[in-house]
Amino acid sequence: MFGLSLLYNTSVDEIRRANGLDSEIIRKGEKLIIPLPDNDKSLRTAAGEAELHTYKVKSGDTLSEIAGRLGIEQKQIVQLNHLSDDNVRTGQVLKIPGKALSGGTYTVQSGDTLSRISLLFDISLEQLRQINNLDNETLRTGQSLLVAPLRPQFHIVEKGDNLWDIATAYGLSLEELNLWNNINGSAIYPGQELRLYSSTIENFEYGAAAPPVLMASYREKTPSLPPLEEYSNYREAKTAQPTGDYSESRLDDPEMNYRQAAEILESLNRSIEKEPMLGHELTGYTIVIDPGHGGLDPGAIVASVNGNGENLYVVEDEYAYDISLRTYRLLMLHGADVTLTIISPNHQIRSSENPSETFVNMKNEVYNMASLNRKNDDSSWPVGSSEGLRKRVEIAERAFRGADRKKTLYISIHADNSPDLGQGTIVLYSAEEEANLKESKELAETLVPYLGASSSTGRQSLAVLRDNPAYAEVLIEIRNLFYPGNSWAIRYDKLRQQDAEFITRGLIRYAQERE
Repeated sequence: MFGLSLLYNTSVDEIRRANGLDSEIIRKGEKLIIPLPDNDKSLRTAAGEAELHTYKVKSGDTLSEIAGRLGIEQKQIVQLNHLSDDNVRTGQVLKIPGKALSGGTYTVQSGDTLSRISLLFDISLEQLRQINNLDNETLRTGQSLLVAPLRPQFHIVEKGDNLWDIATAYGLSLEELNLWNNINGSAIYPGQELRLYSSTIENFEYGAAAPPVLMASYREKTPSLPPLEEYSNYREAKTAQPTGDYSESRLDDPEMNYRQAAEILESLNRSIEKEPMLGHELTGYTIVIDPGHGGLDPGAIVASVNGNGENLYVVEDEYAYDISLRTYRLLMLHGADVTLTIISPNHQIRSSENPSETFVNMKNEVYNMASLNRKNDDSSWPVGSSEGLRKRVEIAERAFRGADRKKTLYISIHADNSPDLGQGTIVLYSAEEEANLKESKELAETLVPYLGASSSTGRQSLAVLRDNPAYAEVLIEIRNLFYPGNSWAIRYDKLRQQDAEFITRGLIRYAQERE
């Protein structure tokens, strides 16, 4: 509800009153009335059609702040309003991407394109074509387009359901339902997820879950800079994680691993230094990024499926490391001094040209400090014990020496795997009654609005946050891999880039609020 209040420039209390709600709990699929302030009324097409939202620029607003406050991408505002640059003026009225209710329609205006409409209503081009049965992108003025599917994308089978009733309820034929779900016969079971379209958002690399990103991805940086190799020294033997217990190891020489990892990181640093700065909002901040797990500890290894229904596995530490590197780069490009706690001797930021080739559980990462890699025994390799987590804190202590105490932050990045929690990102801060508890809670609460729907904060005793020298420290469970949609999403580099951008945007807001 807090996210909705930000998006529509209203308050949580107003939404509660308009809907007669006693609490702030809302559920997926629930329809809500959103009361808009008088000076921010939506522009509406004909009655019953989709809504187009506007925002009136206030004194002191910048385009990046408006995008961050409304939880959308700056690029979308630029494209929708035909802006030649990022400058806006006080009083200017900007069109803002909106969401359409199921079956919402839009009447094509002169000059509209399909790509502009997809941006306006945050729906993929592919799905826009699909739900309107379009063979090409030709539009005519006055044409009515669906800008939200007529029905949900999936139906979860409940006890007593049968295929005939499900097909009838959604206006489908039994043949379509059987074909789209590879069903032979009539047997279905409670909890089964049935597709209600021939293709769904999860079949598209770009969809409502993956809007255009604000900052260029690592592999799309300035054309004059040759891209770094994703892998150095060696590659994994497998092209994908084949089973839940599979791993490959390079645990012979921690000093050699450290030298190789440091060289890769230095190459990445040199490349980042050649890129144009994205801003200076974090200048003066010293930030430690802690990629969760690594070394001997892969974290969660979660079974998933690809678009063909074939089994695959997602290894938490490999994807957390990739998101951490992307965040590392973005924070540096906004002026921060950034240190990683864990580094890899064989790869840096990786793309996912084929997301079915999932990252392999490679036991080879090392602590990012030469003195921690001198012993050639198990104690040298990162592991999730109290002693192992304490070494991450040691790295932070070294990174923070001489820094402005009130501008030191520690961000540990993980991906959850819990059936007891929701799908949203969780930002945890320490449960210890320590001096910086208030500051860490403030950091967590500032980040949450930038991390997507259903995100929340929590207070928990975590060894990596305990006695941490940072002014504020949090652990971010960026996705809950227990949910198939999240284990699907994390495999895509564009969505991992988006995760890194969301974290970066939240940290920029934290810095701005403390000026």
